Amino acid sequence: MSIIIVGIGNEDFEALSAMIILDGDHKRVSFKGQVAERDIVQFVAFRDFLDLSRDNVINSQLLAKEVLAEIPEQFIGYMKSKHIFPNITRKLSDLKLKITQV
Repeated sequence: MSIIIVGIGNEDFEALSAMIILDGDHKRVSFKGQVAERDIVQFVAFRDFLDLSRDNVINSQLLAKEVLAEIPEQFIGYMKSKHIFPNITRKLSDLKLKITQV
């Protein structure tokens, strides 16, 4: 599971330390001495992606990139924690054979 939080509005999200702590980019979240196995939370402030020079047009590509940036690492971390690894035992010659048979 991955959790994405987008902060909306003019709130000072840096002052809301809970959001920064939950994001876990700098320090892994812990509760009652138990440290989280993985960082599964991504937090971004929506206003950081508004282009003020263009009447608050949203830079949607940059927003999407930032929001989704940690998903691959979170997925790989989950798979490793469950000891699930890719099956890379197939040989290149086997793949070529399948392609030519189609």
